[in-house]
Amino acid sequence: MDDRTQNYKTDIQDFINDKKATTRALRKDAVLVNEWIIFSDHDFFKEKKPQEVQEFFETAKDYFAENFGEDNIRYAQIHLDETTPHMHLGIVPFDPEKKLSAKRVFNRRTLLTIQEELPTFFQRKGFDIQRGEKTLERKNFTVHEYKQ
Repeated sequence: MDDRTQNYKTDIQDFINDKKATTRALRKDAVLVNEWIIFSDHDFFKEKKPQEVQEFFETAKDYFAENFGEDNIRYAQIHLDETTPHMHLGIVPFDPEKKLSAKRVFNRRTLLTIQEELPTFFQRKGFDIQRGEKTLERKNFTVHEYKQ
């Protein structure tokens, strides 16, 4: 990650302009980065040593790097100063042809695959992680509702 800057917006725009397949300008409403928040429940982290917490987040980053490209991960920032440790992971949604498309890269099928595969990936790396509930009745929250 040596070509990254401290200004995420500038870094992401420069990265996209350098790597995209076309010379066409980006749409003003284009999704430049998809942010993932990686965490587990408070009890999972309660007895973990700092090195184990670091390994957990590195494992998550490894999963996304393997599936969406190491270069496409533009930031991975761990927050330890809140109730539950978590990581913000920003991925530029390039498809295999280097076309920017969040709709194609992170479509419903891909999201369901991540929900299935990520817990198994953690388990193979020695973490006691279980997949969350599978239910169609589950309510989706807005960001504001979730934070409440």
